[in-house]
Amino acid sequence: MRIKRILENISSYIVLLAYLVVCIFPLIWTVMGAFKTAADATAIPPAWIFKPTLVNWERIFYELNYGRILLNSTIIACIATGLSLIVGTGAAYAFDRFRIRGSGTIMFWILSLRMAPPIAFVIPYYIIFSTFKLLDTQLAVSITHTTFILPFLIWLTRSYIAEVPKELDEAAKIDGCSTLGVLSKVILPIVAPGLIATTIISIIFSWNEFMFAMILTGTEARTLPVAIAGFQTDRAIWWGQMAAALTLGTLPVLVFAMIVQRHLVKGLTFGAVKG
Repeated sequence: MRIKRILENISSYIVLLAYLVVCIFPLIWTVMGAFKTAADATAIPPAWIFKPTLVNWERIFYELNYGRILLNSTIIACIATGLSLIVGTGAAYAFDRFRIRGSGTIMFWILSLRMAPPIAFVIPYYIIFSTFKLLDTQLAVSITHTTFILPFLIWLTRSYIAEVPKELDEAAKIDGCSTLGVLSKVILPIVAPGLIATTIISIIFSWNEFMFAMILTGTEARTLPVAIAGFQTDRAIWWGQMAAALTLGTLPVLVFAMIVQRHLVKGLTFGAVKG
């Protein structure tokens, strides 16, 4: 039995190691490509041993002003997530705690916004923002990102709030709390782990969005996915610069995920087990 258990553990580690290699290999290959010359990046068979170069990094920073593009993505993600939190938490609380006529239909309509393909909204958004002179601005992209983050946030936050007993609301109101006070002082502190997890996922959604950012921006408000796609031209594909841009765009998300990993796991499991 002991030998059988040891063999099972070894096989489990082998499977996990193979899965880890499959997951990490694209990232390792991208980082390696960021330090390759154009010849090494397109070499067949692939060049595993090469002389590293910083040419790709110099080009994306000095020729493309990549610092500004990173700042655009950060600002847009923060604005979109912030707007969604302000509107979404209040909406989720209202849908769960109050009797709203046709609430089921409204919630389905909200969910349908998340399920609809982004291309269905691009032309109306383009016309609206063009009319108000908001094309190629961070505000325009932030508003469009809010439209697909908000339904996701409302549905998740509502499920978290539903786990909180309504008796707590009644006790707080007896003590003199208003409806807004109940939400801010009672509900939000309790559902904070779930709300943090939802916020993290929302930021990642905005950071990776491509369709709206591609159509609604030009040079001033370009985001990372749009800038990375720009390395594929009609003349050539600049693999080295693309790899450098991908590495730079992935690094903030990885660092952010490592910092908030504990909160993410705790938030995703919030309400999964009832006492």
